[in-house]
Amino acid sequence: HYDISYLEQFDAIMVVYQISDEHEITKFTKRLKKIYPEIKILGVPTQPFGILKDHWKTDSKWLKQFKVFMDTCDIFLTIVENTKDEWKNMTKSPVEYLPQPYPVEFATKNFKTFEEKEKTIFVAGVTERNNIKKGHTVAKELQKELPEYTINVTNIDDHTLDTSELEGSKYEIVPFQLWQEHLHYLSTTSLVINTDYTKTRGRVQVDCAATGTPSIGADSDGQIDLFPTLPADANTSIQELVQQGKELLTNPHLYEQTTTRAKNQLEKYNYTHSAERITALIEQIT
Repeated sequence: HYDISYLEQFDAIMVVYQISDEHEITKFTKRLKKIYPEIKILGVPTQPFGILKDHWKTDSKWLKQFKVFMDTCDIFLTIVENTKDEWKNMTKSPVEYLPQPYPVEFATKNFKTFEEKEKTIFVAGVTERNNIKKGHTVAKELQKELPEYTINVTNIDDHTLDTSELEGSKYEIVPFQLWQEHLHYLSTTSLVINTDYTKTRGRVQVDCAATGTPSIGADSDGQIDLFPTLPADANTSIQELVQQGKELLTNPHLYEQTTTRAKNQLEKYNYTHSAERITALIEQIT
């Protein structure tokens, strides 16, 4: 713990907002601005836009406090480009898009080609989120087309895993892994199916790009940028997603094109380029 005077040495501070600490974060941000008005505050939420929106629909008091936090910031950041206009309508502070930095050089050491993959399809395990079980259905139907593939679904502590949509398929439940272990696991996986429509940056898709594994089913910022030839949204049918997966797994040339493009596109999110973007934003508000 530091006295707030410790922060006097900084020209700018990024404050990461999360629901669990919302009262303390808002209180701290207001105090910082009052004591050191010359310090520029960059605010950014950690939860996906869709999850925050569901939260404020049921808690208007929380939304009021969140808007106080946004208005206290000198600049409010979003890591999802297509939410920028929605955030602008909620705050008087400037809103800018800033993709989440990523340790590209380290993560891409795990990159593997199609020939090096195991015949596994990985699906998300946070089944209490809307639409996630749709991905399970896609995997099950894809397995009918390509029965040599096994489905893996992760089991995350403190979450209830519902595997009802996988009944009748050949699947295995795998434990939740630490990030470095998960990168290695993804590098051996042939395909990821993640039907998440919470308007998130898409860490799953970013990790997929680093490890040479295509991702289908999501509409995240990462999916749109890294896998633009594999579009999806909440209205994309199960049959369309099955076809996307089948085309990738039966066409090594298409697979290589898709994963190579994603890896190359990922380069702009490394720490060097990210630092340049943050520096430019700070110069913009000083």
